[in-house]
Amino acid sequence: VPGATTATLSFASVQGTDAGVYTLVATNPAGSVTSQPANLVVAVPAPVITAQPASQTVTAGGFTQFSVGASPAGVTFQWLRNGSAIAGATGPVLSFATVAPTDAASYAVVVTNSSGTVTSASASLTVTAAAAAPALTTQPANVTVAAGRGFRLAVAATGTGTLRFQWFRNGAPLAGATAATFSVGSAQPADAGSYHVVVSNATGSVTSRTATVVVAPEAPATPPVNSGGTPPPAAADSTPPAAAPASRLSNLSIRTSVAADQTVIVGLAVQGGARDVLVRAVGPGLAPFGVNGALADPRLEVFRGAALTLANDNWPAELAPGFARVGAFGLPLGSRDAALRQSVDGAVSIQARGSGTGILLLEAYDFGEGGSPRLVNVSARNRVGTGEEILVAGFTIAGTGPQRLLLRAVGPGLAGFGVADTLGDPVLALFAGAQQIAENDNWSADLAAAAARVGAFPLVPGSRDAALVVELPPGSYTAQVRGVGATTGEALVEIYELP
Repeated sequence: VPGATTATLSFASVQGTDAGVYTLVATNPAGSVTSQPANLVVAVPAPVITAQPASQTVTAGGFTQFSVGASPAGVTFQWLRNGSAIAGATGPVLSFATVAPTDAASYAVVVTNSSGTVTSASASLTVTAAAAAPALTTQPANVTVAAGRGFRLAVAATGTGTLRFQWFRNGAPLAGATAATFSVGSAQPADAGSYHVVVSNATGSVTSRTATVVVAPEAPATPPVNSGGTPPPAAADSTPPAAAPASRLSNLSIRTSVAADQTVIVGLAVQGGARDVLVRAVGPGLAPFGVNGALADPRLEVFRGAALTLANDNWPAELAPGFARVGAFGLPLGSRDAALRQSVDGAVSIQARGSGTGILLLEAYDFGEGGSPRLVNVSARNRVGTGEEILVAGFTIAGTGPQRLLLRAVGPGLAGFGVADTLGDPVLALFAGAQQIAENDNWSADLAAAAARVGAFPLVPGSRDAALVVELPPGSYTAQVRGVGATTGEALVEIYELP
């Protein structure tokens, strides 16, 4: 030991490094002698936690760390997660570069030296969801409503924090329209237009699709096809003939390609009392006819005004005997097609929708007996494409004598109700089987009186809408709507009984 040259070796402040075996060598001119070894043992204090780890609340994706203070020097560390050792976590600091939701747990640390072990208090890590901008899960739907009737637009949105809503009409904000829904109790012509909503939170905002609201002086026989939301009112009743003719409308069918989140709507009007109607939305049931890509699981809903009166997802087997009675093809038992039977008195709207996309056949059959009560109009609106995507409506006349009908294909005439992207010049063709028996490109003003008699909304003189008055014997027919020059757009096909 340097400098230790006296008979006494002193330590003013013993440290752990002083521990060891000591001997003394005494020397004079005659020689030297070495003492017996003396062992110095330095006792190390047990570890003490001087600063406990603190609990943390962190947003997913953020950085955080736990730390501990301990004495004396030279201690070792082992961090625990829910009581189990974390591999490699052997320092005084436990860090998380990017916090994940799975990191949420209780953490503690074990401090050790040669004199003992001590465990810190537990500290919790709470992980909150990362801030998310709003996202729309349900878009507002197009609406057609008769003047004086109510309508409702609605959206559904997700996002963190408080969501704020602001509705706009024709690009201008609507005062007080700051909820997820916007309603008008009694629609007036000034309420027609293009509506959208902006949803915002502290992170950002999102703008919905534009929904068109049409305010008609009299409700069309069928509300427009839309993409969901509250159903528009169905058709207004027509003026019944003085005496029921020997024949009647007994069936309407629409085959269409359904886009994602689209709702197909057909309107029916019954006069003279209540009439049972069988309604079917067929997707899987089309497979035996070689139809590929049918809508997998359609659902049906019947509305009177805004009130849901009946709905069906997968059709009940007890309806099967009725299919044959009205001439409808059978459906496989247990298929995911939809069907229901409803008593109708007045006007109703029938909606069909399904998850995903695919081909849908929507059918309505008169299930009653005799000529009164009776269906007085049937119609539907859809987008007219080209080729197999034109608008095709099949209908049947039942009975023993001829029936006079007004058929219309309305494209430009919808623009007056605020409908966007209308079919500019529709052509209406009537077929009996494969034989074309009538056609019209631009309607004649002579038909205005017939439209007024059945309560159909008037067309602008000179418009390029199409219309026909025909007298047909009992049988099945097809009304086809296409655009001149393979043009596309929204169109409404209507079939009215004429007195």
